[in-house]
Amino acid sequence: MREVLTVLRRHRKSNLKQFLANRDAQFTVQHALYIAVQSLLDIGIHILADSGVRNISDYRDVIMKLGQIKVLPPSFTESIADMAGFRNRLIHEYEDIDPSKIHAFLKNRLWDFEDFIKYVRDYLRPG
Repeated sequence: MREVLTVLRRHRKSNLKQFLANRDAQFTVQHALYIAVQSLLDIGIHILADSGVRNISDYRDVIMKLGQIKVLPPSFTESIADMAGFRNRLIHEYEDIDPSKIHAFLKNRLWDFEDFIKYVRDYLRPG
């Protein structure tokens, strides 16, 4: 996840006009965001499995259950729960995604991944 965040940070420097004019950057960012969100979900699934949590209904449920077992604080859990739907749009509706929304996510949501890493690290190394 850290490697893909490095790529995303490089592209974060572009303004919306530059981003919209660069189709290669759009494809790179869209794919990198998919990898980042999928990594977040995969990590969550492993933590839940190790914690004995079963009956996960979908990707949103992964995030919500991480909150239930106190891996993530409640307010953060709620704020990132939409990443499950975002992941689905990236993978299944990629042709219809508005590049300006990808740019907005790039500009405003990368901290969520950093925070997730911190919360997971704190959970795995208590004390």
